[in-house]
Amino acid sequence: MGSAHARVRENPLMKTQRNIAVFFLAGAFFPVAARGAMSYGFHVGSNFATARVEGSSTDTGTGTKVGVTAGVGIDVFLAGPLYLQMEANYVQRGFSVNAGQNVLGSTDRALVDYLEFPILLRGQGMRYSPNRISFLAGPIYGYRLRADIADTQPHIFHFLLGLGFECDIDKTTAFFVSGRYTFALSNALFGSPNTLMQDGIQVLLGLRFETLGDVFFKPKTERFERFKKLRTKGADY
Repeated sequence: MGSAHARVRENPLMKTQRNIAVFFLAGAFFPVAARGAMSYGFHVGSNFATARVEGSSTDTGTGTKVGVTAGVGIDVFLAGPLYLQMEANYVQRGFSVNAGQNVLGSTDRALVDYLEFPILLRGQGMRYSPNRISFLAGPIYGYRLRADIADTQPHIFHFLLGLGFECDIDKTTAFFVSGRYTFALSNALFGSPNTLMQDGIQVLLGLRFETLGDVFFKPKTERFERFKKLRTKGADY
């Protein structure tokens, strides 16, 4: 005789995505245990969202949709020029629809908003200079907040490549600008004969603040002392 409560079997793909999401979110607690130098900040900017749509039951003519992105970040010094940079961002993705097209039920534009968690490796050139160039690379986990098209998955994954410039305002505050390209690693649709891969170019402006004191984290103010020595000696940094 069967059980009165039938067990609902979880879709393997959804289970895998959920486990990966847990890994990304758990990583957000890494800086709490870190003993290295740390800074935090916030950023705002624009996301120029595009989409690659394929399928037998939809048109595929899409264009760029301009949206907003904003978030906060924490970075932890690893070694040499390398930092671990972790963020939590609100990102407006989606796409615009070309005239005369019906893409996934949309004839004007599609809105898909996410809360995204990038885990990035940042390589920073001229570390002890007050003006620095940086390179970013790493994966992104995104959780869907809302969508006006059907069959969207709650979890998506992207990979990010970026270039940034940072300059010091004072000994603990820096201004930065960052350009990033994110390309989709997973289909944003589930249970649909179509596929939706969401890419985007992001342009961000922000401020980064370094921690002071050594109760939990070591300060990074030695960067300025090192820079002064290098400048005094005329070293080529």
